[in-house]
Amino acid sequence: MENKALALALLAASAVFAPPARAWDPQTSGPFFTGTAETNPSGSGFFEPYVYDFQSAGAQTIAMPQRLNIGFFPGWDFSLSVPYEVKTAKLAGGGTASSAGAGDATFWFKRQFADDADTSRFWTRPALSAEAVFTLPSGRYQNLNPGLAGTDQTGGGTFNEAVSLLMRKHFQPFMLYAQVTDTVMNPTDATPGFAFTNGQALTAATRVVNGNYVSAATSLEYVADDAHGLGALVELWGQTQSNRSLLWRGTNAPAWSALWIAPELEISGPVTPGTDVVWGAGYMIPLVYSNTPKTWGPMATVTLNFNGPSGHR
Repeated sequence: MENKALALALLAASAVFAPPARAWDPQTSGPFFTGTAETNPSGSGFFEPYVYDFQSAGAQTIAMPQRLNIGFFPGWDFSLSVPYEVKTAKLAGGGTASSAGAGDATFWFKRQFADDADTSRFWTRPALSAEAVFTLPSGRYQNLNPGLAGTDQTGGGTFNEAVSLLMRKHFQPFMLYAQVTDTVMNPTDATPGFAFTNGQALTAATRVVNGNYVSAATSLEYVADDAHGLGALVELWGQTQSNRSLLWRGTNAPAWSALWIAPELEISGPVTPGTDVVWGAGYMIPLVYSNTPKTWGPMATVTLNFNGPSGHR
């Protein structure tokens, strides 16, 4: 009797907490920079380590964020990312400098308020969600070593608050993703050696006030094989920081902007009822950049999904 009661309770819970079933729901993980509007069902989640090889003239940063996501209420999920960075730079007098350390930690709280109305047609309601994003200055940004040419700076030193709007639309065999994020970066006290996004470094202790920061991304995904998650994507994303803050006056961080495009591939395997793995790779190609170093390079990820009674997102 106890086992039967437990089974009935689990069945009732999965019926309550399960998201609407989609007619077309391929085994893919999506793009590198554009978020996914759907939340993970309660009891499901993923662990997603990334490697981004950001290369520029005379410098290289290998960024390795590790993202953990958990679905905990119907239409809600939570993510945490703590990156690790390895930096190398050429010195003006010859030779190189390098350093490594943890970057700034980020937390996401996502609320999905609409699901895809029809996965076969484009002109129907897409999945929509909003996300609250918080960044903690866990990376190093003070007491930097002048001999390391800024390679020991792994954080921006600011507490950040942001709001994102996300969209995803299935229209078999394609999926369209879009996201826009507006970020407020609180003032911070930085010491000599601290570098802004454009590479300009401080020569004296300064209270840094950043302007408003906006990022946007969109991606088109073609799914060639549903069962094996074989797909190809093209992703476009950009970032811009103004010289005006929404909350503070007297900004002293320089304005900058940049735009990239990236071709990407993904494939799943192994896949089981409780877990599945999706592999992804791509290459960042700069299109437009203003007052910031031109960056490019390869990137890779693997998504380790652990699926509860309601499956994956």
